[in-house]
Order: sequence, then C-alpha cells, then structure tokens
Amino acid sequence: MLFLGYHKCSTCKKAEKWLKDKGVKFIERYINQIKWI
Repeated sequence: MLFLGYHKCSTCKKAEKWLKDKGVKFIERYINQIKWI
C-alpha cells in the first residue's frame, strides 16, 4: 500500500499511526517531498 501524507497534517499522522498499530505494511511518501511534473 502506498501512503501519501503531509508531515504537518494531524489527520495524516493519525492515519499513519492507525496503519502501524494494525500491522498494515505500507510505503510512506510525503507530498511535499515528491517532485511533481
């Protein structure tokens, strides 16, 4: 699973924590670090 988030977003942090707590494997990508074309 690809998790797209923003490091200052509290909802993103909660979602990421929930995924980790449930043992869901995912790849983290933060939208402010992606080079958009």
